[in-house]
Amino acid sequence: MNKKILMTLSLSTLSIIPSCFSLISCTKENKQDEKKSLNQIIEGNENANEREWKNFLNRDYVKEILRLLFDDDVDAKNKYIAEQKKLNNNIEYSKKLKEALIYGNSLKASTSYNSDDFSSLPKLLFQNGKKIFNELKSKNWLWFLYNLPKIIFGYFPPMNKFESSDEQSALTAQGNSLILGHFYKPKSNEIIQYTTQVTKNDKNGERTYDVYLLTKEGFILQLNIDWAKDDEDNKIKPSVKLFGYIYTYPNIVKDRNNLNIFNIQKYVIANTESFDDINNRTLQILFQDQYGGSPLRYTIIDVSLK
Repeated sequence: MNKKILMTLSLSTLSIIPSCFSLISCTKENKQDEKKSLNQIIEGNENANEREWKNFLNRDYVKEILRLLFDDDVDAKNKYIAEQKKLNNNIEYSKKLKEALIYGNSLKASTSYNSDDFSSLPKLLFQNGKKIFNELKSKNWLWFLYNLPKIIFGYFPPMNKFESSDEQSALTAQGNSLILGHFYKPKSNEIIQYTTQVTKNDKNGERTYDVYLLTKEGFILQLNIDWAKDDEDNKIKPSVKLFGYIYTYPNIVKDRNNLNIFNIQKYVIANTESFDDINNRTLQILFQDQYGGSPLRYTIIDVSLK
């Protein structure tokens, strides 16, 4: 079936959508209105932490993700939010996650598996770290989005042996790391664009959504929401997967003014397999050329306790 895109962007973007895509929702907003819509401010007498959470939960992309995950189950949604807010006030969770990421982050796992000294890494610590890391991505994704400025990412370039040699890949990776640095820590959790792609929507209720978020600093995050039949009770239930990688492009890092023309919808169209291989690859190359080459990939490696 054809994939669909749920957008919160200007109607002018419709002209670039190929015929195999259809919009199931679209709103027209100028830059100022879009910012107000995505980051509405709530005034009140609550303490600063509670006010920040209300502001965060009132953002359109947060409400959209919660809607896709919980449908009309308000009680389940409110229970989950309360759990995440409670977790946010528990410094022990941040400490536990920080320790877990020493062993369980993607960069460490990749290095360990490909080195001769993997046996020296305590297996129990590695497995426990991976478990806590996976819980962050599948259960505590709301905590993650709220605490984005506390997350530390490490540069982790993908190696494509079909396109270049190991030496060429290493040189490219080294050059790209100099653009932004080996480590990146977001300055805010502000999202300036988002889009939802429906990749599955069956009559029996099974459905899959991919949500793409563009941060104020030009990084792209992705979440997957999958409503599928549970093996135990045969009921259709939702699950979430926060991708452990974030992406940006060289030209965005070099000049943030390029964010003014960056379109998250075009990014999704160019980087999803919705066309035949030749056309899809052509769109991808053209998109990459416009923004300075292949995307820069970073992965979660640490969390700040401050």
